[in-house]
Amino acid sequence: MTPNITIVRATAGDSHEVAEMAGELLREIMDAIGVQAFNFDLEETTDRLMDFLNREKYFVFVARDEQQSVVGFIAMVESHALYAEGAFGTIPELYCASRIPLEECGARSRGPGKVFWQIAWLDAAGSDHPAASPV
Repeated sequence: MTPNITIVRATAGDSHEVAEMAGELLREIMDAIGVQAFNFDLEETTDRLMDFLNREKYFVFVARDEQQSVVGFIAMVESHALYAEGAFGTIPELYCASRIPLEECGARSRGPGKVFWQIAWLDAAGSDHPAASPV
C-alpha cells in the first residue's frame, strides 16, 4: 500500500534528515555513473543546510509519510534573469526515498508544496512521460 504523502516546508530542524537524503542522492548518482564525483560529509552538509535555511537562501519542502518520516525533499533557490523579467525558481535537488517511487511522492501528496513537487516531477520525467499530460 502506498502511503499518503504530505509536503511541508522544511525547517532547520529537518536539516539532518534532508542532508542524509542528499547523501543518498549523491551515492545513487555516483553508483550510476561509476565515478566518485562528490565528497559528501553529513555533518558539513547538515550545517550548510541549516545556514541556507536560516538565511532563506535555499527553500526546501519535505515529503512526509503517514508516520511523519521524511521520505523525500525538493530544494529550490531564487534566481533572477532579465528574460524572466525578475525572479524565478530553480530546483537544484529533488529526491524521494527508494522505497517510494518518485511519481508517488507527487501524485499522492497534499500540502503547500504539492504543486512544486508535481512540477519538478514532470520536469524530471520529461514531456514524453505519461504523467506529463496536461492537468
